[in-house]
Amino acid sequence: CICTTTDSVAERIGLDITMKKEPVEHIKPEEHTLKVPDDRSIHKKRVDRWICEHVNLTRSVIQRLLTEGKITVNNEQVRPSTKLRGGEIIKIVVPPPPPTQIIPQNIPLDIVGMTDSFIVVNKPVGMVVHPGKGNHDGTLANGIVGLLTEPFEQASRPGIVHRIDKGTSGLLVVA
Repeated sequence: CICTTTDSVAERIGLDITMKKEPVEHIKPEEHTLKVPDDRSIHKKRVDRWICEHVNLTRSVIQRLLTEGKITVNNEQVRPSTKLRGGEIIKIVVPPPPPTQIIPQNIPLDIVGMTDSFIVVNKPVGMVVHPGKGNHDGTLANGIVGLLTEPFEQASRPGIVHRIDKGTSGLLVVA
């Protein structure tokens, strides 16, 4: 579930932002500060659960940001299971989204056929089709974009629809 904040709760905890109901990758990168109320109901509550109740991020995203040190409590990195006492200052740094543009690269490709509208490529075993986590370049998509002679406008999240994994070879028609 994605956690949300009501205006009254936001005012009570000193929330200085209005977060939209989107995953962290789509939230504008910035720093946000929350003040935990000095309240007995907060005592011994896990920091990840408390943050989830007060901002619009999933608990798994909050836990990842805590582990990466992007969320601090009183300027110290803490574990997701850290218990709150009340009165803490929590800072959340939302990282920028990963790049979505496919970088043109000069990659040798086995081109079976090509027209003005499409290209047929024989993808070798071991080549990733498009950039993703852990494979930002050296992909078939990088090579195809590198072949283009005219500039084009890329989609906000470009990709190739396929069922050919890295360990599989086969022909791909790219339009």
